[in-house]
Amino acid sequence: MDERVIVTYDITDDRRRNRICKAIERYGDRVQYSVFEIAIATKDLHKLIDELHGLMHTQEDRLLVIRLCSGCQAIIGRYGNMASYEPVDTLII
Repeated sequence: MDERVIVTYDITDDRRRNRICKAIERYGDRVQYSVFEIAIATKDLHKLIDELHGLMHTQEDRLLVIRLCSGCQAIIGRYGNMASYEPVDTLII
């Protein structure tokens, strides 16, 4: 079963940032410049985190991974122009 995860980063080097961005985009959708929302199996999440950790410079860069519980997923608000982002199983009324 997939879990919903928010991944965000602050990467100082353009080349590293591009590599990290491409790695995350294989799994999910960009919702802001350095923020992604992904639905991913736990084993794949561990593989992604390992890959990202290998790409980043731990003394300069930051990576934040937030796992969302089902209760949190139910109360996420999305506002503004989200045309490039269409989450699965979400109904906006």
